[in-house]
Amino acid sequence: MAGAVTLLMITMLILAAVPALTAHAASEPTVSITTDPKSGIKAFDDFSMDLKFVHNAYTDRDVTSVDVTVTGVGGMSGSYAEKGIRPSGDSVLGYQLHVPEGKITYTGMGSTTLLIDVKYNGKVTDSYSFQRTVYSIDGGGNDQYDPDEPVTPSPMDPPKVAGNAIIVKEGSPLQTINAGQSKTLRIQLSNTTNSILGKIQVTSTLPEGMTFNSSDATKSIYLGRKETAELTLDVVGGKEMTTGTQTIQLKAMYKYGSEIKTEEIPVYLKVTGMDEQAGTSGSLAVTSYKIDKSTVPAGESFKLSVTVQNNTAKAVQGLQVKLDGLATEGITVNGGLDTQTVQNLGKGASTTLTYNMATSKKLETGNQILTVNLKNGEEEVSSKVFVPVKGTKTSSGDEEGVGMSKPQIIMQSYSFGESSVVGGQTFPLTLNVKNTSSVSAIENVKMTIESAPDETTGGVFTPANSSNTFFIARVPAGGVFSESIDMLVKADAAPKSYGLQVKFSYEAVLDGKRETLEATETITVPVTQPDRFEVNEVEMYSPIYLGDSPSISVQYVNQGKSTIFNLSVEATGENFTTGESKSYIGNVESGASDSFDLSINPVDVGPLSGTLKFTYEDANGDTKEIIREFSAEVMQMDMPAIDDPGMEPMPEEPKGGLPMWAWILIGVGGAVVIAVVVIVVVVKVKAHKKRLLEENDEFDDIPEDDEDQQQ
Repeated sequence: MAGAVTLLMITMLILAAVPALTAHAASEPTVSITTDPKSGIKAFDDFSMDLKFVHNAYTDRDVTSVDVTVTGVGGMSGSYAEKGIRPSGDSVLGYQLHVPEGKITYTGMGSTTLLIDVKYNGKVTDSYSFQRTVYSIDGGGNDQYDPDEPVTPSPMDPPKVAGNAIIVKEGSPLQTINAGQSKTLRIQLSNTTNSILGKIQVTSTLPEGMTFNSSDATKSIYLGRKETAELTLDVVGGKEMTTGTQTIQLKAMYKYGSEIKTEEIPVYLKVTGMDEQAGTSGSLAVTSYKIDKSTVPAGESFKLSVTVQNNTAKAVQGLQVKLDGLATEGITVNGGLDTQTVQNLGKGASTTLTYNMATSKKLETGNQILTVNLKNGEEEVSSKVFVPVKGTKTSSGDEEGVGMSKPQIIMQSYSFGESSVVGGQTFPLTLNVKNTSSVSAIENVKMTIESAPDETTGGVFTPANSSNTFFIARVPAGGVFSESIDMLVKADAAPKSYGLQVKFSYEAVLDGKRETLEATETITVPVTQPDRFEVNEVEMYSPIYLGDSPSISVQYVNQGKSTIFNLSVEATGENFTTGESKSYIGNVESGASDSFDLSINPVDVGPLSGTLKFTYEDANGDTKEIIREFSAEVMQMDMPAIDDPGMEPMPEEPKGGLPMWAWILIGVGGAVVIAVVVIVVVVKVKAHKKRLLEENDEFDDIPEDDEDQQQ
């Protein structure tokens, strides 16, 4: 009885454990993820995160505590772990994890992944490792996590941007620094679009001689719609830097819709060398100047503000500030004088003077130099001012009256994925187009992509499920825009390079008039066909015998549309030799077939094995190999003994009888007698046959009547 109870208890325990084990085998914990703030995560932000786990395979009585580790990978970074999480107390096992802000960071580069490790403690001790994907939205953030049904970002991408979306704010003061000076540069960057760009990574490259002062080259700023943000750079000007205008190159990386964009932004910097600084100590000085436009288009007006400081030990009366370097075909003062007077400037005080200026239409692109002269009695101080101009002239030899040059549009670069495209397949074509004009914008650009006809075909490229026409509203001077299209290659196109024509129709305002312009660019795309060179299995009979020279044969065919080049075959292996281990066949045209035959000489009995390596070059010039194996069994050839029926064994010499020579003579005599008998018989047979023939001849000569009578 006790044994039966024990058996019953064991059975009940096993049955109680079976559901949990079965459920475990069929499932793993599910997790729902929410974020704080609810509005989503901006690119490169730190954030907090709540994870709610549910596992239908177990109850809260099976697991007393849970250890969870969450690690960011891909577009995530950082990790967070918590041990001893208590179940929520429901009948179904549930538990939660809060990841504090700053433990995991979203880098803002598209869809990202979390690695989640779970370990159960209690009656059930199990562990799970699984992934959950986080999906991003416009602006580089994300507002939705769904582990089971991924949510694709909205297909409504913002309008394409021609040129830079981020620029130095119009009217920003020119950045200045003195050689040997430590300074914080404050650069105003503006978002020119109506889209939220979110968090932007800006990497700065300083001019030669300048270094960062306890700051990183890469910083982050946030730009909303049409917003301006300040980028600060703590820098040191090298003492060896000379007076002039230098450029700080900014590289901005941000997410625009579903695209990761990178832009180059130049920031001009006025450097005052040590030689000029030597004359400003304890004297009058031009400490800064400002132009109300980051770049002044030739033919337009602008404002120049000059700040003057009195570094002397006393107040200055009647200080004259004069602009030099003015010219009618360069920069002039617009509606004012080139000299202004400061009636009283106290010790250490400064004042700002503003000049209304105008530029000539004939100016070329570049920095125009003006000189600010300060004069107080016998003391004179000069400083240079650099005005960045975007000119209309294409060269210094332009004559007056020629007018504005027409903006040219060119194909700056293009790509089609690989070194060639394959017949019958689609490929992505990306075009980068530039407005080469440094002055004029172009508008209403219509771009059409067509397959260029050649001498054998009307074209081999067609758009794959899309239009071949693009429209771009505006491209600024010097701007670049990109477009992509999937193209299909004609299946039976002969392998060679084919042309694609890109036709442009656009408008530009030249000398106050709107003109329609056209241009055509041609690019080439090499087409190849799939390599379909095939080699059959080796034909060889087995077994073979030592001393034979069997022949092996293999068929090959070029089923592709391209010729294969420099076909050669090399035979290698064991237990055989051959006089032609390497053979050169040459080119095999499309559709051609042939066989390769080789004689081999087995070396010894036993297994024989080898390979035939076919080496060739395809239409792309790539070397390829095909290997075929062969084997056989080499056997020894046995030579059977040959019995001559005409030879009889030599009789043994009988003991005590005739000597051997006597028996030989008897044998020879017997042979002679036999020969005589044979001859006689043959002669008699021949005579009999002759007699019969003669009788037959006489019988044939008997007339028919005689025959009847005889009958």
